[in-house]
Amino acid sequence: MHIPLLKSIYFKIRSWDMLVFPCWLIFLCIFHRKRAIVIRRMEALGDVICTLPTCAKLRTTNPSKLVVLVTNRFCSRAVRHSPQVDAVYAAHKSTFTVTKGFFGLVSESYITETLSNVSNSGSTLHLVDDLASSCRLVLEDHQPQLRIPDRLKNAINSKLNLDDHPPLIIINPGPTWPVRNWPSAYWQDLVDRLHAAYSVEILMLGGPRLGKSLDFDCLRGVRNLAG
Repeated sequence: MHIPLLKSIYFKIRSWDMLVFPCWLIFLCIFHRKRAIVIRRMEALGDVICTLPTCAKLRTTNPSKLVVLVTNRFCSRAVRHSPQVDAVYAAHKSTFTVTKGFFGLVSESYITETLSNVSNSGSTLHLVDDLASSCRLVLEDHQPQLRIPDRLKNAINSKLNLDDHPPLIIINPGPTWPVRNWPSAYWQDLVDRLHAAYSVEILMLGGPRLGKSLDFDCLRGVRNLAG
């Protein structure tokens, strides 16, 4: 008896982006009096953040256009705080794609992809440059930028007891994919060099350890918040 209702809910979710996105984009284009350039990167968070310099490049080379980043709802919460993109759309469906034209609102549409940054011997090209190259772009500025609101900074400071703290450096040694793994001795050398060069507090983040003891859990000079 609930099958029709479930089908109706499923259809609404599936078609949500095609209903909402055009209205949202029409409003933006009219408000800014610009057509849009759309960049799509749905996953993962690090990849989406590494797409921001591509957005910045397109803004610099197309000042008369509105640069819009389409990503998933989780990632959108972070990249909305970037000054390198004009607007961020949080898609409900990972398959949602915006084509060039799109009711005359979109002058160009790009999907950032990894092409050659990972090989059998490891990384050959930084992910930031690799994603840009998939859009046929060469970057001069490679640094992603996020401007975190004071309310979020204050919430983190309170949660971690970081009031009146020195500048923070965050590291995340893993565990992760084999191509990203770095020996714990290298992490320790990095931590030692950072402390020697700067007056900072270093926090170590990471996913759940699932009962495992990892080499970099014993790093000296860090505050271990992994898990």
